[in-house]
Amino acid sequence: MNKRERFFKVLILFLLTITFLCSGNASALEKKKVAVLDFDAKNVSKTYADIAKDILEINLHNTGAFVVLERNQINLILQEQGLQISGCTDTTCAVQIGKFLSADLVVIGSLSKITTFTLSVKMVDIGKGSIILADTEKAETEDDIENSVKRLAMRFAEKIRGEKEKITP
Repeated sequence: MNKRERFFKVLILFLLTITFLCSGNASALEKKKVAVLDFDAKNVSKTYADIAKDILEINLHNTGAFVVLERNQINLILQEQGLQISGCTDTTCAVQIGKFLSADLVVIGSLSKITTFTLSVKMVDIGKGSIILADTEKAETEDDIENSVKRLAMRFAEKIRGEKEKITP
C-alpha cells in the first residue's frame, strides 16, 4: 500500500469516526423551536403582560435549551396565513398556530393580580397536541415580576433538558 492509499484510508476512517460521534450526539444538541404567544392580562395592564412575555422569551433563549422564534417572524407568518395571535389562550389555538409556525412548542400564559401578581405559563407540545409543562410563579410587586419570570424560564429549561436526557441514550 502506497502513501496515497494509506492517507485516503486514514482520512475515510477519520470521517467515519466523526460522523459516528456526531450522529450519536445530534439529538442531544437539538434545541426545541418555541413560539411564545401574547399573554392574557387579568386585572393588570396589557403592558405588564407584554413585558412579562418579552422577559420570558429572552430568558428561555438565554437558557440555551430553546430556539425562540422572533415576534416579527411569528407575526409575518401568521399574517400570510390570515391568522392573528391575539386571544389565543387555549391549547387548541396554540397547536394550530404552532403548526403554521413549524414550532415544536408553543408557550401560552397570563399575568393576573388579586393581591399579588401571578404568572401562569403553559408549554404546549405541537406534535402531541397537549400541555407538557404548566407552572405558576408569584410576585409581590411589579419589581418582582422579572425575577419570577426568570425562575419559570429556568424551571421549564430544566424540565425540557431532563426529558431529553431520559430519551437520549
